[in-house]
Amino acid sequence: ETVSVELVVVCSVVSVAVADVVDVVEVVVVEEEEEEEEDDEEAEVDTEDAE
Repeated sequence: ETVSVELVVVCSVVSVAVADVVDVVEVVVVEEEEEEEEDDEEAEVDTEDAE
């Protein structure tokens, strides 16, 4: 019985740690996507000026 309790504790700790990592990864991905969108907007403006 004690083993199952320890497993539950370990799983809950791991899930919290994974959730933290996922949050960090999502923030990084969002920042990268925003930078790419800004580049796309600049490229669109350049093509309009060229025309």
